[in-house]
Amino acid sequence: MKYAFETNPGKVREKNEDTCLIVENKYGDVLMMVLDGMGGHSKGDLASNKAKEYISSQFVDKRFFSFKIKSWIKKVLRKTNSMLFRLSNEQPRLKGMGTTVTLFLIHKNKTYLSYIGDSRGYIVNGDDIIQKSVDETYVEFLFEQGKITRDEMLTHPQRNVLTNSLGGYDKVQVNILEITDNYDYLLCCSDGLYNMIDDKTMLEVIKKYPDDVDKAAKRLITRANMRGGKDNVSVCLLRKD
Repeated sequence: MKYAFETNPGKVREKNEDTCLIVENKYGDVLMMVLDGMGGHSKGDLASNKAKEYISSQFVDKRFFSFKIKSWIKKVLRKTNSMLFRLSNEQPRLKGMGTTVTLFLIHKNKTYLSYIGDSRGYIVNGDDIIQKSVDETYVEFLFEQGKITRDEMLTHPQRNVLTNSLGGYDKVQVNILEITDNYDYLLCCSDGLYNMIDDKTMLEVIKKYPDDVDKAAKRLITRANMRGGKDNVSVCLLRKD
């Protein structure tokens, strides 16, 4: 497999509160994740990076057994949540900090997705790009309740309000699923990508560079910035052999 990850502050914001990583442990398992910090000033940047560092540190030396992977993901994300929540309560300047996280974990022939917040996880299979995560936002909740349409979500004044985050509360809902679909690529991204370019454009860019995932990842960010770059943007892209 080949993979690449890129993050960029965008064209509007001075600070990048996103972070991302793809890492392979000594047993050949792969972890890819995107985190989008929140809280303003240095808080979002601290939250996303602290979470990334802790999760990856728990992964690099871990030897997995398939039947325990979901429980490991749940455990490590809950511990990360407790760490961030404790920090935000111990230091007044960090009050309100938190982060999203979306990750794929590949172990042998199995792939797992976990997400908290509104960073997304996609699979690409042939000519299809499929969002496998669900945005944990207030507008997604309203849509599922039948109160607004997809078009109305795009301009709703509370479209950026999350209903779940890492570190925002003392408890966190961890969403985990096994990817049973066939796929050619895995894609994690922050909302700075999908709010600037649609899924069809993402697919076009990825398929334009089938032999160069690094170039595809960079080009996705370039396209988001060409459309305005209104937010930080992060991409993790993996091509399956």
